[in-house]
Amino acid sequence: SSAELSGEAEIYSMNRDTEVIMSSCRLTSGIEALLRVRNTQLADGKGAVSIESSYSGSGIVTDLLAVRNGELKNITLDESTGVSTQTVRAYSVYSRDINEDGVLDVPVLISLPTQSDNVSYYIIEWYSYYSTGAMVKICTTYNNTSDNWYLELPEDWIGNITVRRESNNSGERAII
Repeated sequence: SSAELSGEAEIYSMNRDTEVIMSSCRLTSGIEALLRVRNTQLADGKGAVSIESSYSGSGIVTDLLAVRNGELKNITLDESTGVSTQTVRAYSVYSRDINEDGVLDVPVLISLPTQSDNVSYYIIEWYSYYSTGAMVKICTTYNNTSDNWYLELPEDWIGNITVRRESNNSGERAII
C-alpha cells in the first residue's frame, strides 16, 4: 500500500582524519514520487534541503532536512506518525519565498466555508521554519492557481472571508 512507502536521505562528510561520516534521516512515509528538491535557507540562517513529494495519491508533502549537531534531521517529520503532518496539503501549491526575504516559506491550507458541495476554496498560511523545527507564521494569502495570482489577506479578514467563482455568458470569470 502507498502508506507503507518510505524513503531516506543520507549525507556524507569527512572529518579531519579523512574519515567519511554518514548520517541519514527518514522522509515522510507514503510519498510516491519526488516533485521538487532544492537547497534553501531556514529562518535562523541555516541551510536546508526542501523535498516536496506527491503524497498517497492525495496531494503534496514537504520534508525539510537540516544538519543539527552533526546529524541530518527531517525537521518537519512527526516521529510518532512518520509523516510531516503539518506540511501535507491536497491543493497543488508549492513552498516558496512568499515575502522575498531569502527564506523558504511552506504553505498550510485552511479550508473556507463553501456555498457549493463540489468546489473547495482555501486560504494559505505561510510558515518559515527554524533548524529546531519551530515555525513562525509569515502571512496569509488567497491563491488562484488557475489564473496564477494571489492576494495577501489582512489578519482581521481571517475567519471572516468566503470565496465563490462566477462565470457569465461572455466568457468572463469572477472571484467574489
